[in-house]
Amino acid sequence: MLLSERPSQANPERTDEKAVKAFGKLEGKGTGLLDKSENFGKRDSELFADEAPAKGHGKEIIMEKFLKHMSVIIGTTTVGLIVLFCTNAMAVPDADMVKEVIDYYYQGQEQGPILMEAKICKTVEALECVEGIEPSSFPLGETIKVWMRFLVPKGATYDDILVEYRYEGTPWRVQPHKVESSIRYRVVDSFKLNKAGNWAITVRKGPNTLKTFDVRVTEQ
Repeated sequence: MLLSERPSQANPERTDEKAVKAFGKLEGKGTGLLDKSENFGKRDSELFADEAPAKGHGKEIIMEKFLKHMSVIIGTTTVGLIVLFCTNAMAVPDADMVKEVIDYYYQGQEQGPILMEAKICKTVEALECVEGIEPSSFPLGETIKVWMRFLVPKGATYDDILVEYRYEGTPWRVQPHKVESSIRYRVVDSFKLNKAGNWAITVRKGPNTLKTFDVRVTEQ
């Protein structure tokens, strides 16, 4: 079977006495990022025990201290989330790297396509590998899918992309594919592995090896 293609801010005005009491009942129980505050979870009387409230104004002072305390927690948490987001954000390639790729797309016809990525997949939808599988233990009798993504230079077509299957060192199947001009030409090659043992699946361009997967097929 062949497939191919072309952080929120707190509103102190909504905090009331019930909220203070609710937080006071936590008794130090963990609550995710807020757990970073060593004082979070203490009763209001413990949290501000070092400052005795003026007579008749205890609740107001407790509320004021509580809001200040929560603003510190929320501010710290927001900073932490921003740092985490920036750390996990995709790195921006430098200008020279981008130039090399663009130049190759427009001028690399003689060199041929580049295999940017290849995966062993169990499920492919809309030419995307949505469920990978561990090649060291592939179920006997199931269809394996070799998913590939190529950069193919502008205006060029190549018909010598081969997917070769070997069983215990013996050539078993070779399937040719054609790729055409695209920055991400995707191809899927499917084959049912009906023999237990060691398989080698190799992606080639003509005689040149681009990628090899060692697959162990087992009865499960």
